[in-house]
Amino acid sequence: MAVAYPTDRVQPAVRPPGGSRGWRRLVVGGAPILAVVAVMAIAAVIASTVYDTNRRGAVTLSNDLLDAIDQRIAIQMGAYLAPAEQFLESARAIGGERGVFDGAVAAEPFVLATLGRHRQIAGFSYGDPEGNFLYISRNAQGGLDTKLVDRRDAGHRITWIRRDKDGAVVGTTEDPSDTFDPRARGWYQGAMNEGHAFWTTPYIFFTVKRPGITYALPQYAADRRLVAVLGIDIELSALSSFLKSLEIGLHGKALVIDAKGRVIAFPSDSWIANPKEGAALPQLDELGDPLLTRIYNQLKVEHFQLWLALTEMTQENGLLMVSPESHKLGLLPHEKVGRHLVCARKADRPQSIEANPGDVIVFSSLMMHHTPPNRSPRRRWAYVAEYMLMNQYDPFIKPPYFVAARNGNPSPRFVQRAPGARSLRNQLVYLVPRLRHRLEAMRGRS
Repeated sequence: MAVAYPTDRVQPAVRPPGGSRGWRRLVVGGAPILAVVAVMAIAAVIASTVYDTNRRGAVTLSNDLLDAIDQRIAIQMGAYLAPAEQFLESARAIGGERGVFDGAVAAEPFVLATLGRHRQIAGFSYGDPEGNFLYISRNAQGGLDTKLVDRRDAGHRITWIRRDKDGAVVGTTEDPSDTFDPRARGWYQGAMNEGHAFWTTPYIFFTVKRPGITYALPQYAADRRLVAVLGIDIELSALSSFLKSLEIGLHGKALVIDAKGRVIAFPSDSWIANPKEGAALPQLDELGDPLLTRIYNQLKVEHFQLWLALTEMTQENGLLMVSPESHKLGLLPHEKVGRHLVCARKADRPQSIEANPGDVIVFSSLMMHHTPPNRSPRRRWAYVAEYMLMNQYDPFIKPPYFVAARNGNPSPRFVQRAPGARSLRNQLVYLVPRLRHRLEAMRGRS
């Protein structure tokens, strides 16, 4: 039986034959395109993974290479400076607990006999608290000259003894116009005030009028009375020539800078011209090197200390002492005392900060600070944290590190390696302190 439905009420329930063929053509014709897209997507994922893996491997390899270069340069620098330090130690031992006219006169034959083997040393100094002074320096003829300042019996007599390259005396002169006084020089005052080995910042040498640095050692009697200060001069040109001789890849350079970004030595013969007394050494951005300029712009790092008082902090139980504005001095030399690194410079005008439980004290990590002994019967507790940016690094703080935030978002977790541990910028910032630390460690093992 057939049933007829009005066509104006019920529409056909099947697609026209032409539509079915259209979908088949789309599927059959588009399959290769979809396959190519899928292959391209897989290839992109593989390429991205390989790139990321290779990049991490390349970064790790580069960082390891930088570490190896850093260690090699530190060893070479130590090998360059250590003989000079040992030379001065030997001269001090010969001089003993005596002033210029006993100790220096006894040490002079040793200095004249051995100074020629230490090309990095430009001059030898021996001064005493009475203002007497003996200085031995190289001359243009390849010989050694001796300058003697005699202030005994309230006098003032300057005598020069000139020698040729064979050590024979070729002349003796006096210079009454010479006003040199070792007690007024930075190397003498630095060693006297610090009470131990002291490296000066660069300055213009009084006699030869060339820039350099001085390594000085104080000498004390058994009663801790200062009897003399000895020093050796190293010209910046000699240090720069040494840096120039270092081979660091195809185009690598080694340079020495201080904590303020001023260049102490640079591997060039003309990086500092016409030096003047009191003139500041150039900074990294003043050498005309775009790369060094970019590095200098990122050298100004700032770390912060956060002290959270858990108990009351008073004068009696050892509160926090800070030296205002000392952070402007930059990164200062430190020495290892027991398990601690202690600033080798004495604090100026320290001020105390009292605190109640819950108080937080925030200050620059570069600011000189300390806590005196707790002389009360109660314990004093404080939680201390150091805050720095993710791209910064302090090599003297051991892991683990706590990451508080990343890319502006909270990211609380502990990590074993600081993200900024191996950047070239941070290597430059801490180059001098790490070099001093390694030299001290090398001396400790010898």
